[in-house]
Amino acid sequence: MRTTRLLTGTLALLLCAAVPLHAQDPSARVARASYLQGDVSFRPGTVDDWTSATLNYPLTTGDHLWTDTASRAELQVGSNAIRLGPLSAFEILALDDNHVQIRLSQGEALVRVRSIDDDNIEIDTPTGAVSLIRTGIYRIDVSEDGATSTVTVRVGGAEVTTNSSTVPVDPQTTVLFTENGASPDVRAAAPMDEYDEWAAARDRSIDRSVSAQYVSRDMTGYQDLDANGSWDDDPDYGHVWIPTRVAFGWAPYRYGRWAWVEPWGWTWIDDAPWGFAPFHYGRWAYVRNRWVWAPGVIVRRPVYAPALVAFVGGSHFTVAAGWGAGGGTAWFPLAPGEVYRPSYRASDRYVRNVNVTNVHVTNINVTNVNVTNVHYRNQHVAGAVTAVSNDAFAGSRSIGRRAVVVPVNEASSAHVVGDGASVKPTRQSVLVRRSTTTVARPPERVITRQVVSKNTPSPRVQPNRPMSHADQPARATEPNASARPTARVRPNVNVQPYPQSNERPNAKSNDRPVTTVRPNVNVRAPSNEQPNTTARPAPRTDVNPPASGRSSEPRASEPRSAPEPHSAPESRGAPESRSAPEPRTAPESRGAPVQTERREPATPAAHAAPAEQQRQPEVKAREHRQPEARPDVEKRREAPEQEKPKREPRDSGSPSHRG
Repeated sequence: MRTTRLLTGTLALLLCAAVPLHAQDPSARVARASYLQGDVSFRPGTVDDWTSATLNYPLTTGDHLWTDTASRAELQVGSNAIRLGPLSAFEILALDDNHVQIRLSQGEALVRVRSIDDDNIEIDTPTGAVSLIRTGIYRIDVSEDGATSTVTVRVGGAEVTTNSSTVPVDPQTTVLFTENGASPDVRAAAPMDEYDEWAAARDRSIDRSVSAQYVSRDMTGYQDLDANGSWDDDPDYGHVWIPTRVAFGWAPYRYGRWAWVEPWGWTWIDDAPWGFAPFHYGRWAYVRNRWVWAPGVIVRRPVYAPALVAFVGGSHFTVAAGWGAGGGTAWFPLAPGEVYRPSYRASDRYVRNVNVTNVHVTNINVTNVNVTNVHYRNQHVAGAVTAVSNDAFAGSRSIGRRAVVVPVNEASSAHVVGDGASVKPTRQSVLVRRSTTTVARPPERVITRQVVSKNTPSPRVQPNRPMSHADQPARATEPNASARPTARVRPNVNVQPYPQSNERPNAKSNDRPVTTVRPNVNVRAPSNEQPNTTARPAPRTDVNPPASGRSSEPRASEPRSAPEPHSAPESRGAPESRSAPEPRTAPESRGAPVQTERREPATPAAHAAPAEQQRQPEVKAREHRQPEARPDVEKRREAPEQEKPKREPRDSGSPSHRG
């Protein structure tokens, strides 16, 4: 018996050693919740409970969505888009570097495929598995009882695999499949309805994207950059993007919330409608008294990161003491050239790929870097370091007004503790939103309805660290997984090998064109209007700002709270014609949907369009202007180590509205 156990253990070790290290890497991409209208519910793959969906949330394998009556949702996966109509039950069965496998047990999904590369894209329905084999426009409808599925191909080509046959679907063709195994009903595609026209309008706007000239179309979230900022050329960082309108005292990673998303861990969810790509790719730099986002060189498929920040603390960091025994957490954005070292399990190859766009990659300065012994530039920029109580951090509460802007002298002396926060996640960290009303959810018969699968979904990457025992969320069970038909499912014939590496084009900084820049219509105020960084928190638990009507100037005994930004206007497609920088060599341009956000039902949006309402938090903040970008760009200069404290101008207390 002992010999048998020894041999078994040895065999297990050998099998583990045979598995490539990159097989345990998280996926290089996610599905972004880019548009929410009406009542859209979300169930994480790690918690057996439903909550309201959150804009800019990164969905991955195991996550569910449900769109209630008169509701819609859109997910972006790189340049591709999946749009859900009302009463649609959606689950991500697999999302990794080579597979997008979706479960649609009821409702309608309209899929725009702009890039297919090595992907296997499959939508599983109760009557057949739909494989999308070419770029194009597809629509899949599943009846309420699940007995009938309809596949329409406008452009492209698809195959439908049932338990008895495989049927091709040609362009401008609709094929109807039933659960009783009857022969498919093939007919000409019906004219486009309102749902098709809505999706087509969003696609046309993104087809003219200016930002696609400066970033890869496979960078999820680039679609919102045109309507919310402008491009400039910097001698140090190359092409940079500047947000057009932000709140006074704005800094990256301040207006949003932290959520626990497996397998990455702590993940930043930004409030801004454009707040996805600039917070999960590239780096932020403080140049000429304003924040700019540097996406770096163009690669075929940039690697998603949960938050490109560094966390600070240590014995010399006294700000956290203001929150008592619970303590606090502080962070700042990484600058171009600074290495992001994941706090989650990842191979050296993954670390190189996630840094390749903004760091000169070698084995020495990436995989062997000591993140606690680096001179970080943004750590010494006034107003760049944000702190919040651990209760607010772990509770996934909106940071905004709860934030403390750490004084620059305090931030400079703080010790960098790494790229991951040492805060224990809770159930609320996963669910993100606190639901005050009953959350809409699909009927039980829809959740447990079996579907036909052509490919066996890959197992979800297991959590890389345990939660505290008291807060460990219940693991969601697969809906009647054992009942799914598997004996007659056809084998997969299109599986592609794992990509060997990210492709990096031969782009040099001296190839960047001289630009004629359109003046920024809302530029940041000079440095003397930077946030007051002299206030330190007293040992107290209330970190909320003064009540409305009082002076916004912080008292010496209170931490200065950062203002909330105003909701940005709805994305209405590409901006008006302007002179833009000449682009570098980039991958073939392919369109992508324009982004619009859903609004909260209880919070009316002042500037929402009648048909497409955005969900944004109600805020009160003053916008400010950044200095105009000049064609003859001066050499970047470092922010001073320390600024003389200044009293912030008295706020009138009235909200500022976006144009």
